[in-house]
Amino acid sequence: MPGFRFKQFNIEQDRCAMKVGTDGVLIGSWCNTTGVKTVLDVGCGTGLIALMVAQRCNGEATITGLEIDQEAAEQAKENVAGSPWSKTVTIIHTSMQDYRPDTTIDLVVSNPPYFTNALKAPDAKRSAARHNDSLSVEDLVHFAKQHLSATGRLSVVLPCEEAKRLVFEGIACGLYLQRTTSVQTKANKQPKRMLVELGKEKAPSPQEDTLVLGEGADNKMTTQFKALVRDFYLYVD
Repeated sequence: MPGFRFKQFNIEQDRCAMKVGTDGVLIGSWCNTTGVKTVLDVGCGTGLIALMVAQRCNGEATITGLEIDQEAAEQAKENVAGSPWSKTVTIIHTSMQDYRPDTTIDLVVSNPPYFTNALKAPDAKRSAARHNDSLSVEDLVHFAKQHLSATGRLSVVLPCEEAKRLVFEGIACGLYLQRTTSVQTKANKQPKRMLVELGKEKAPSPQEDTLVLGEGADNKMTTQFKALVRDFYLYVD
């Protein structure tokens, strides 16, 4: 599997079950990095989101990526080492449940596994990366509630039904909905993904909007999508 080149860094992915995909690029571009100094990428895979956030923070945030699969964690470490942010991004081979941060976290970001009660892929690593046995939305929101700073935020990309569960669980444990973006592949299609931000602070009125990825017969990128990913994709000016 060839690597994936972004404008400021390169992602090798031949040893990772889950490859670079739109979901990861979306949450890495969308999450609110304003004022963050400490970031945790849960289930970091190739290290993509951690590096996107590092780029957006201009290397001024301390970023930790957690990855439960050893080979993926090693490859993520190599991707970080070859990037401009090797001194500010750290990859740890561990689960979120076993991780004990030594400080509060300003941003927890994740592109988590999302299949619940579904048939598992025959490849064990890909199955673990795609199913929520090891990382449920309940675990994620409770971890965020415990470890986020007073102004901290949790940003996640999920299929719409799972995203609604995340919001419900978050509210139940004391995290407030800040904003959501429903993601449509085309304007006439139902949303398949949702970007969700929860926070410790109550938002006066949570923001809700929609992002359409493609348009026309050739499914070219919309202006809206281009604006979101312009700093990352090589072919977007």
